[in-house]
Amino acid sequence: MTLALDKATEIVRSIVRTIDKRAEFDAKNVAEGDRPALTGTLSMRKQSTTVSISIEALTAAAENATRRHELRTTLKRALDRMTFVSTPATSTKMTRPSTSADGFFRPPNASKRGGKR
Repeated sequence: MTLALDKATEIVRSIVRTIDKRAEFDAKNVAEGDRPALTGTLSMRKQSTTVSISIEALTAAAENATRRHELRTTLKRALDRMTFVSTPATSTKMTRPSTSADGFFRPPNASKRGGKR
């Protein structure tokens, strides 16, 4: 079951285009052997990753909508992992309230006598 590089690239690009208009796919080669696969670069903005898709999955995606959705989910997961930016860890240390000159906490708008009159 061989698939031409142009046809395989066209299938993958059409699926990637449904995920994000700015995403691009450049096919490098179609590997032969016991597990033939299409290898290419998936890129968006400044990030890029290498993706390998089996020829069996590509031909099934061309014929069946369910398999096409499975391949789309796989490519979307690759794009999401590529563009994920983790948030930096925040400190759990408690901050102390400000103290006055005599060392005790005093609210900033309290009077010197301490009560309402």
